[in-house]
Amino acid sequence: MDYRREIDGLRALALLPVLLFHAGFKTFSGGYVGVDVFFVISGYLITSIVLKSLDEGRFSIINFYERRMRRILPALFLVLLVSFPFAWAWMLPADMERYSAGLASVSLFGSNILFWRTSGYFDVEAELKPLLHTWSLAVEEQFYLLYPLLFLLVWARGRKAFVLFIAIGAVLSFALAEWASHLRPSATFYLLPTRAWELALGALTAVYLSQRHARAGSSQVHAAGSLLGLVLISFAVFAFDDGTPFPGKYALLPTVGTVLIICFATNETWTGRLLSSRVLVGIGLVSYSAYLWHQPLLALARHRSLGHIEWPLAASLLAASLALAALSWKYVEKPFRDRKKISRSHVFGLAAAGTVLFLVVGLGGHRTDGFSFRLPTDQRRFLEHFDNSLPALAFHMRELTHQFRDECNFYDLDAEVRGKPTRRPKPEIAAGCYTRDPARAHAVFLWGDSHAQQLTPGLQKVLSTDWQLLQVASSGCVARIEPSDHMDFCRHSNWFAMKTIEATRPDVVLVAQANEHQKTPIEAIAAHLRQAGVKKIIFMGPTPHWTTSLPNVVVRKAWIDTMPRILTGVDRRFVELDTRLKDRLHEHPDVDYFSVIDRMCNAQGCLVYLDGRQRERLTSYDKSHLTPHASEWLARSALADEVSATKLKLPCRNGAKDGNGDHLCD
Repeated sequence: MDYRREIDGLRALALLPVLLFHAGFKTFSGGYVGVDVFFVISGYLITSIVLKSLDEGRFSIINFYERRMRRILPALFLVLLVSFPFAWAWMLPADMERYSAGLASVSLFGSNILFWRTSGYFDVEAELKPLLHTWSLAVEEQFYLLYPLLFLLVWARGRKAFVLFIAIGAVLSFALAEWASHLRPSATFYLLPTRAWELALGALTAVYLSQRHARAGSSQVHAAGSLLGLVLISFAVFAFDDGTPFPGKYALLPTVGTVLIICFATNETWTGRLLSSRVLVGIGLVSYSAYLWHQPLLALARHRSLGHIEWPLAASLLAASLALAALSWKYVEKPFRDRKKISRSHVFGLAAAGTVLFLVVGLGGHRTDGFSFRLPTDQRRFLEHFDNSLPALAFHMRELTHQFRDECNFYDLDAEVRGKPTRRPKPEIAAGCYTRDPARAHAVFLWGDSHAQQLTPGLQKVLSTDWQLLQVASSGCVARIEPSDHMDFCRHSNWFAMKTIEATRPDVVLVAQANEHQKTPIEAIAAHLRQAGVKKIIFMGPTPHWTTSLPNVVVRKAWIDTMPRILTGVDRRFVELDTRLKDRLHEHPDVDYFSVIDRMCNAQGCLVYLDGRQRERLTSYDKSHLTPHASEWLARSALADEVSATKLKLPCRNGAKDGNGDHLCD
């Protein structure tokens, strides 16, 4: 097919937002849509090549697969080979075990299935996975495996039959993506059936442009169409975020934008000239290698720096990924695409050898718990004791956390353990979580997410016997006033929490969650709770957050002579958040703010352990959740007094006023 410079420029337009998104630049909150642009380009190019081969009577399935191997495998294997020693040196066993599973799945082009079953694309843990980005390669390779066979089967019945087949498949795939993006967001994001329509859209574009007069039309039409395509992609990059349901109807913006550019961008249009510029074409040429390099560089740097990297380092790593991409494109990609330099047998031999090598290493790392023998025995046992590997809590931690993570939780944790996340609530939670005991004089109600749940062990032990602890708190759910939705556990949990508060009339409601309270309508919640007769409202600030799990921080940076408080590994963003929340809640005198940061952190750092026991009594078993020991310490030292203070704020219910004109309260 004829070379089109603007397509390489379009590749650059797809690549750069992805790189900036993964590097943590918030301006490019929708940068992940660059992958959708890649999918459309890929479907277009592959179909164009196959159509040309068929027209010339030289199409061969073996040649097709050979071209894919030459294109995909050499650079991929190089990146895997180079990244492994750094993973060995910097990753602790739990992370290395996940990385090893990724190696094995990448070698079989099934990493999209692995990541679907183990984490979401937008999870915090995802940015620590060096191979997360390979999910898109897996989708494409699965598509390439089936596409030429279906192509030949349907093409034999004629062009119209082929177009109809692809169009029907695209519509069905899109309908499935739109339906499932709300109910099964992780599966929808990662898996081929809900991504196939994007590749099919590129295929239909190739069929359309293969017609003799497809690119006919006025210059104004071409200019407007290509510019509109650029606007659609740009809007998605800057306007979308991790809360956008994807890849359903919202994915139409970047994909249709890509189709418009492919169809209408020419050297006579402003968009075509922009995309044909030397810089964008140069980046586009090395885009595949740059895509391969950037995520391992970023993720491994985060492991090296305990989970967080500042923007200057992130920008430097992106520049390094482009430099490495230029080298691997020149010395790896180009030679392997040249049949005169490297024969078919050598390519197939490399594919077989690389697949076996990374499969064996990956399975070995998975079977040996992430090559845990690399660590001294005492460190290994320490990490095993606090292991909180996703998706399931370690068995010994489940017993400790059962009461406040499962019993009163609308989230179906058992489904997550099986690797099948669900947004449906559990059919029922224990009645003791929300039923008022008439024998108790007072009640405190916990509302929020797992950061509300973590307070239960401490408050249960410390509150006096005349206080009852009630709870409707569900993992990952920000407190809101919203209607019930039995297909969304967060909506249902929040609705049930408010109904329970209205029915039980607790003295105190404590709202606690990991998410920024800026996302929480504090004023609306406070007004609703006051109307329900709640006497005291407490919004709890964030617990100390660490850039990686606290046990990892201790092993990596503070194993010998661990100080009670350390600054190393503290996530400063949540310290700053605490300050902002104090300022915000100061404007609401009818709401109390409880700062956990003030009680656990000072100029020397944040509390690492309690009672002089460095190994057994850590304050957190992961990045932010309190251990039961720390929950009890916090409740005993300050929280219980804050909850059970006798001077409760009483809402004024009658209209009478005293002699000074102030409202009288019950």
